[in-house]
Parts: sequence; C-alpha cells; structure tokens
Amino acid sequence: MIYKNMARRFRSLNSTEEDNKDELLRQLRLKNEALNDAIAKFDSQVEAAINEFWVDVESHVDQLNKAIENINGFVVKIKEEQEKYYYNCEDRWRESESGKAYQLWRDAWDVDIEEIYLTCPSIEQIDEVEIDTESFEGLPHES
Repeated sequence: MIYKNMARRFRSLNSTEEDNKDELLRQLRLKNEALNDAIAKFDSQVEAAINEFWVDVESHVDQLNKAIENINGFVVKIKEEQEKYYYNCEDRWRESESGKAYQLWRDAWDVDIEEIYLTCPSIEQIDEVEIDTESFEGLPHES
C-alpha cells in the first residue's frame, strides 16, 4: 500500500505543491519586473547625470578652443609682420647671417594649435532581463 501511494505521489503534484509552484512563479515574475524597473531607473539616471555634467565639459572645451583661437590669431599676426619685414629687406640682408637667423626665427613661428573636439561619452545601457519563466511554468503537473 505504501508503495502504491508513493507511486501515485511521484506521478503528480499535490494541490499544495501546485500552489507553491504558482507562488514561486509569481514571485519570480515580480522580482524580474522589479529588476527591470531598477535597470530602467539606473539607465535613465546615468544618462541624465552624463548630460548634466557634460554641459560643464562642453563649456570648458569652448573656453579652451577660444584660447586656442586667440593664440592662433596672435601667431598669424606675428607671421604676417615677420613676412612683411623680411620681404621689405634687401636681398643682401636676407642672404646674410642675420637674415638667415631671422628666417629661422620666422620659421619657428610656423605653428597652428588644433582645437579640440570631444563627443559626449555614452554608457551602454543595460538591457532588460528576461527570465525563462516558461520552462518552469511549463513543467507538467503529472506524468
């Protein structure tokens, strides 16, 4: 008799076990939903923080590029004056040691500082997590 009851017992879930299975499945779905809500909140807040702080970075990039523009403008002005002076001098002077030294000095001013360009970094957003509830849910209740 015990063997017969055990055989039937292992051939199907009883109502308590079915209720437990349903509750476990419900809890799994709730926890999965809560996790996905937390992920969505995290992604949103990280993106908002990046955008908020990026404004400050952009402002400093603009200020730096303005300083670079001022330097490059100054260099161009000096170069123009150097060229004007150099070509207003006689050929004899340009070929002299003084003229050659001047030309080296003038050539040293051949600089152009490049402005910088940055793009806002992006964080790879976390995808929603999907739990395979169907495998558990689809388990048969009996053999």
